[in-house]
Amino acid sequence: MVHASRTRIAYGIIGALLVPLLIYASILPLEYVPIQWDQALERWKAIPWLQLGVSNRADWIANGLVVIPISYCLCGYLSYQKRFQYHLLIGYALLLLGMGGLIVGIEFLQVYFPRRTMSINDIVAGCVGAILGLFTWFAIGEKATEFAKSFVFLNTISRRIQGIAFVGCVASILYSLFP
Repeated sequence: MVHASRTRIAYGIIGALLVPLLIYASILPLEYVPIQWDQALERWKAIPWLQLGVSNRADWIANGLVVIPISYCLCGYLSYQKRFQYHLLIGYALLLLGMGGLIVGIEFLQVYFPRRTMSINDIVAGCVGAILGLFTWFAIGEKATEFAKSFVFLNTISRRIQGIAFVGCVASILYSLFP
């Protein structure tokens, strides 16, 4: 059980460290333009729903994909090697609400960085990414964690090379599926 709590803490730390990284990446390039609060609210109220062409869909997908690891790691923090209990449902609901708040907050922050495009599409994509992170944890979280732990403790170089090659092949296949 000690190893399980260490793993949960590691997931929590990784998830928490990914949050400021997401915020930072979402406001690049850093060209802050100070505006009054009421002006910011007016711009926020006018946030559009963009009609995306084929070339812009990759950006929409990317907005969802960048949220998946945070949601996945925080789900690992909540539930790695824990039996299902109803209080976990409250934790998952709070996690999704928090992720939604983070995504909305990031879009609002972009009001102050005019080179960034604000859109409802980005909010929806981020929320879908948060939900996918949760479902990814449910689907493979425990097994992926055990695989990663077993990889760390492999005793031969050839076994590690095989593991790295396998992960590389899977990553290549997944990368080829996205535009």
